[in-house]
Amino acid sequence: MPVYVVGHRNPDCDSIVSAIVYAEIKNLLEPGCSAQPVRIGPVNGETSYVLKKFGFDVPLLIQNAYPQVKDASLDPAITVRKEESLFQCWQVMKKANAKCVCVVDDDNKLCGIVTTGDIAREVLSRLPLDESEFEDSKRSGKRVPLEVAAGVFTEDQDIKTFTLDDPISEVQEVMRVFDYKQFPVIDEHGQPLGIMRRKHLLERPSKWFILVDHNELSQAVEGLGEAKILEIIDHHRINPVQTDQPIMFVNYPCGSTSTIIGKMASDKRLTLRPESAGLLCAGILSDTLAFRSPTTTEQDIFQARSLAERAGICLEDLWREMLTAGSNIDGMNPRDIIRSDFKEYHIEGLKLGIGQTMVHGTVPPDVIRQVQEEMANLAEDGRYDLLVMMLTDVQASGSLILWHSQDPSLIQEAFAVKSRTHFFLDAVVSRKKQVLPPIIEAIRKKARRLKLNS
Repeated sequence: MPVYVVGHRNPDCDSIVSAIVYAEIKNLLEPGCSAQPVRIGPVNGETSYVLKKFGFDVPLLIQNAYPQVKDASLDPAITVRKEESLFQCWQVMKKANAKCVCVVDDDNKLCGIVTTGDIAREVLSRLPLDESEFEDSKRSGKRVPLEVAAGVFTEDQDIKTFTLDDPISEVQEVMRVFDYKQFPVIDEHGQPLGIMRRKHLLERPSKWFILVDHNELSQAVEGLGEAKILEIIDHHRINPVQTDQPIMFVNYPCGSTSTIIGKMASDKRLTLRPESAGLLCAGILSDTLAFRSPTTTEQDIFQARSLAERAGICLEDLWREMLTAGSNIDGMNPRDIIRSDFKEYHIEGLKLGIGQTMVHGTVPPDVIRQVQEEMANLAEDGRYDLLVMMLTDVQASGSLILWHSQDPSLIQEAFAVKSRTHFFLDAVVSRKKQVLPPIIEAIRKKARRLKLNS
């Protein structure tokens, strides 16, 4: 079964590259693990450039974590040809210790199924039940005919089938309606792949995940509550999803998850491929803004330099290339600008969303207006109490803050400003350390005031 290594919604560079490299590490250290990097949103321009530069494909996009038929332990599909006899069916079932076989045509497409119950009913229907007829049969040496075409059971048979991608929730609904014991699973060509039985639902099939660069349910793939979480590797505040059992949870106060992945590889004396080391360099540079962010630690700098040496690259050159690829928002859809690196939070019953994207120089007024209009639409559609968009200019070392809320006091108190639309914060480049904390504090102060006045 695959283990999906996944970053947060609306993934940034660090989220994507840490998933790719950690999946590679898991497969190297644990043969048979089948770790696979996936994503739950489009990649931004910066990430696309980095993946292409180091020769990696964009990870597979998944829509949710809800269990599917492919996640269940299916019984094998035992097949017989349509022209074979009941006796031959019985012999095949007996040899395979199976309770049913799939009847297929010359193209191996499913025609129907034959069960042990079908065979028993057919045999019993041909037994002489009248006593005198039974005695005649004994005297004449007649036998119950077994040379009956298996296809007799498939004519006009209402076969209920599933595919590997069908959600388990739909399987449960079908099984409630139809009192069958076996349900064939077929591929896109109608060929049988396995048999789904009711017992498989009792085993609670689920997908397996390793979370990187996030630990909050609001930022995770939809349906994660029905999945099995194996590990979490992150560098953000801890507000973790619930798990059924103890897991490995690595949370390190540094500037990027790529730093943690690099350190884990180093601690295990694992030599990464130059291309993988280059990816992690990009993740560190992206999240720390080339060490300009206040979230930067000595470990970030150490890992970046070590990985750059392994990759044979210059960090300064890589950063300039990434900045060029990621800071051009000309012609971008306003919603894409907001969603290029967007995180959702739930604080004191309020739903917040904070996006961030890199810009180069002054942002045109019409772009500001379009983004603000889209923020208003997004706030209404997503029922956000507060939306914030950081347009960060690394060269100017500051961020233009756009915001939308029905309660302006939250932003005005958090940043000591009076603007109702947008404002510039000098030396503010980190969402995690410079924007989210004062907003949380403003929300909690208001909650305390309301509690005292109630």
